[in-house]
Amino acid sequence: MALSDSDSQITKLNNDISSLSAQIEELNNENEELKNKVNNGSQEEKKEIEELKKSISDKDAHIKSIEEQVNKLTSEKSELEKQITDLNSQKQSLEKQVTDLSAAKQSAAQQAASTASTQTSKTATAFQSKKTVRSESSSQSNSYTVYITNTGEKYHSGGCSYLRKSKNAIDKNSAIARGYTPCSRCNP
Repeated sequence: MALSDSDSQITKLNNDISSLSAQIEELNNENEELKNKVNNGSQEEKKEIEELKKSISDKDAHIKSIEEQVNKLTSEKSELEKQITDLNSQKQSLEKQVTDLSAAKQSAAQQAASTASTQTSKTATAFQSKKTVRSESSSQSNSYTVYITNTGEKYHSGGCSYLRKSKNAIDKNSAIARGYTPCSRCNP
């Protein structure tokens, strides 16, 4: 019986060994599957991580490009603002020049008008003086020599430019008696 018990124990042990071997085999298969899943999952995750890294890198490059554009535009904006400031300064300078020139022009016009008025006044005074002197002279000597043209109705002093074509000497009183009137240019 001891042999039979031993045989039975050996059989039982063999059965247990077979059962355990089957379990080991099963566990090894499961382990292999898990390793494959881990490796495959790991590769897929690595691929996904690489894609994410590439996406991040692309986005970083895009951000850098945008930052460069912002810096460039900021620089251009600064340049344009400087140009605007310079142009406004030039505009103000030119407006001041225009204002100064307008004031100078107005002053010159007023001065010219004043000079013309003074000149007209002097001319009128001189003319009046000449008339007065001539009237006095006329009344004192009553007559002097004037000149008439062949075709005109005025009498002139000797140097009048209207006497270019003809120049006939005549006594002033005689010229007046014949209907001649004094020349407005030379005022004889």
